Amino acid sequence: MQPRTKNKSKTISPWATMIPATVVWLLLLLVSPLMYTTDLMDAALLPRQMALAISLLLGSMLWFGLPTKMRERTFGLAPLNPILISLGLLASWVMASVFYAVNTAEALNEGIKQFMLLAALVLMLTLLEGRREGIIIMVKIILVTALLSALSGVVQYFLYLPDLELTADNLYRITGLFAHRNLYSEFLFLCLPFCIYGALFLPGGWQRLALFTTVFILILNILLMARSVWVALFAGFLAALLLVLMNRSQFMMYRQLLNRIIRLVWMGLGAALIAAVLYGSLFSFDAFRERFQEMTQRQYGTTHSRMILWEGSMDLVRSHPIAGIGSGNWKVWIPSTGIHDELEARSNTRIQRPHNDFLWIWTENGSIGLLLFLLFVVLLFRQGLKSLRHAAHPHDKWLIVLLLAGITGYLTISVFSFPRERIEHSLLFMAMTAVIMQHPTTPGQRTSRNLLLSNRIGMPLILLSGLIGIVITLQRIRGEREMKAAYTYIQNADHAGVIRTVDKAVSSFYTLDLFSTPLEWYKGVAYYQTGNTGEAERSFHNALADNPYHGHLFTSMAILDEERGDTLSAIEKYKEALTYNARYRTARLRLIYLYLNKGEYAGALHQLTYLKPIKTDRYYDTYVFRAMKGRMNQILQALNEPDLLVAPYPADSAWLRGMYSAARWAGKPPELIALDDMLLKMGIDTTGTHQQWRMQLMQKANQFLQGEESILREENR
Repeated sequence: MQPRTKNKSKTISPWATMIPATVVWLLLLLVSPLMYTTDLMDAALLPRQMALAISLLLGSMLWFGLPTKMRERTFGLAPLNPILISLGLLASWVMASVFYAVNTAEALNEGIKQFMLLAALVLMLTLLEGRREGIIIMVKIILVTALLSALSGVVQYFLYLPDLELTADNLYRITGLFAHRNLYSEFLFLCLPFCIYGALFLPGGWQRLALFTTVFILILNILLMARSVWVALFAGFLAALLLVLMNRSQFMMYRQLLNRIIRLVWMGLGAALIAAVLYGSLFSFDAFRERFQEMTQRQYGTTHSRMILWEGSMDLVRSHPIAGIGSGNWKVWIPSTGIHDELEARSNTRIQRPHNDFLWIWTENGSIGLLLFLLFVVLLFRQGLKSLRHAAHPHDKWLIVLLLAGITGYLTISVFSFPRERIEHSLLFMAMTAVIMQHPTTPGQRTSRNLLLSNRIGMPLILLSGLIGIVITLQRIRGEREMKAAYTYIQNADHAGVIRTVDKAVSSFYTLDLFSTPLEWYKGVAYYQTGNTGEAERSFHNALADNPYHGHLFTSMAILDEERGDTLSAIEKYKEALTYNARYRTARLRLIYLYLNKGEYAGALHQLTYLKPIKTDRYYDTYVFRAMKGRMNQILQALNEPDLLVAPYPADSAWLRGMYSAARWAGKPPELIALDDMLLKMGIDTTGTHQQWRMQLMQKANQFLQGEESILREENR
């Protein structure tokens, strides 16, 4: 009898292969979405972009470093199907705009962000391929992320906002680990499909945790009053209901599971009712009514603002319909549409987003970019519907229903907000996409693919996107951190500190701050304050290349022209600044000053109509008096009436300012109001024998003003 020989080949435990996969999932869906630091102006955007880049780098390095057998059991193959191809084409087109965008740094950052998200999708696909445990791990991690995110808002209110009165307005200040209340609520909503799935199918304690988190998120989303999320909840529920009805024969086979679903729906409705009653008892149900009314009112509120933003965006689409204005450049171009005036924005406010991702893609990447994105969405839904029809297991059917409902909600939010900008929102969207892509679309098919993306190609590309992402994001983080210090130097009038920090901040990858203001402009202003006009002009010229539609920049350049004595150039630059923001008071006042010095009193009065009287503005009353006095003298000379030329009233400062205020209130030309009042004060009879003379006099004055106004309109045109 032969002795038994030992098999020296090592067997790998399934649990051993789950460890590296779990690490990658943790990096992608826990660390990246929750990375946060107060060292930057936006505490979430760049830190999460950096976390994603590092996650891609470590995930791909893990593939290279694992033994062959463990690597094969940990990482599968991504399906090279039309969905992935369309998303790859979209990312490539976004990156291609670097060659024609005004600000290449912003276009490059947006391009690498889209490639990193594409790489994250590929990495998720490799972890999910043929592995049901991969979905379970992913759901559990998202569940933990959702719970931590939900708790962060509660902790923020009770620890960091304890002195605030519990009011509806103060609830808006709850942002959790996110930049804004709406973004916080949107992220919680995107976690819901995974939480609901966990509440239905996870075992034991995980199921109870998922159920608690689901109810908790629903209550928070009601209290936070983000209307885009309310609409998304309704749209997602309708989508899920429609999908179930379309496949009701298959779902009716699992009555016990269906009863569990119905109970969960009733719990969700109960949670919504509890939140509504809680809100109404603490505050007032009128707040709900007002929020709903604002959704349908186009004359005021955020709905009105969004309509103006969308109109301005459509102007950009019409001017650049094919390729767009370049990725990340909407915030650069939008002032050229003049919508700041319509929004009555403050002079230091610059709009950064159109609050509509579809329009955002259309304006920046043109019709080509929008069609590629819509193609990706259509292909994704097509695959999801096929997978739903052929899924053999009830768990898979309900998972696909929940994910398609979640994607419907994501697209609904995209109509009113900007989830595509945010790394955490996009990662959840990629997770939904990955699960749908890895489900079979025909009976008996193991995975939904005809072609496979080799990891020998995919992993190096993931590694490369992570490396490039780290380099670009690191420069932008450094720049934003330095600019945060620069703002402190600006407040303290430390001009040398401003110049020093801006020099450190500016790079080929970071040229605009969060307000779309060129960094070089800050340096130019600091040089000007120190008397170095040569360096100031050089900095302004560099800033003009980074953002040619910035009102403050043109005002600063106009001031330099003014000091050189080039009045005509200064006037043109002030006008240019005001086309980008008609509410910019400094530019308007300096333009009025130049008009007064040139004797163009009609132009000065026209510009004054855009300004509101402010008690602290010591220039306003002076300019009103000078403009009215000069204009009245012009009119009196044009009328050629000797008795009127010696009238004392045009020299009366208080009277002229009063006439100007009365004319603004009545909506009439101040010159005519003043002339009519002057005739009365001089004692000229306006009845009897003098009536005809007075009417002829006023008619001549009116004709004079009309001629001046036509000339002024031509000049402004």
